[in-house]
Amino acid sequence: MIAKSRKNKKGSYQEVIFSIFLVGLVILGIAFLIFSSSKINKRRQELISQINKLEAEIEEKEKQNAELQAGVSQISDQNYLEQEAREKLGLKKPGEEVVSVQKTEAETNTNQEVKKETSSPWNPKTWWNWIKDKIH
Repeated sequence: MIAKSRKNKKGSYQEVIFSIFLVGLVILGIAFLIFSSSKINKRRQELISQINKLEAEIEEKEKQNAELQAGVSQISDQNYLEQEAREKLGLKKPGEEVVSVQKTEAETNTNQEVKKETSSPWNPKTWWNWIKDKIH
C-alpha cells in the first residue's frame, strides 16, 4: 500500500510538470499569435496608406491627361495654329503686314524711375495713396 502511494505521488509530480509544460507552450503559442497579428496589422496599415497615396496620384495623372487631351484637340484647330504662328514665329498670311513695337531707352528709364518712386516706403506719394485707399 505504501508503494502505491509513492507511485501516485511520483505520477502526480510528473503530471504537474507536464501540465506546467503544456500551459507554457500554450502561452508561448498565444504570444506568438498576438505578435504575428500585430505585425500583420501594421503591414496592412502601411499598404492601405500606400494604396490611398497611389489612388490620389492616379487621379492627379488622369486630370493631367484630360488637360493634355484638351491641349491636343486645341492644337489641331487651324485657328490656334495660325495664332501661334503669328505670335511666336512672327509669320504672316500673304497680304498682311507685321508690325513690331519696341520701347525706347527713355521709356524704359522713365518706367524704372516711376517704379523706384512708388516702391520706396519713405515716398510721401505712397503714404498719401495708402491713406486714400483706407478712407474709401
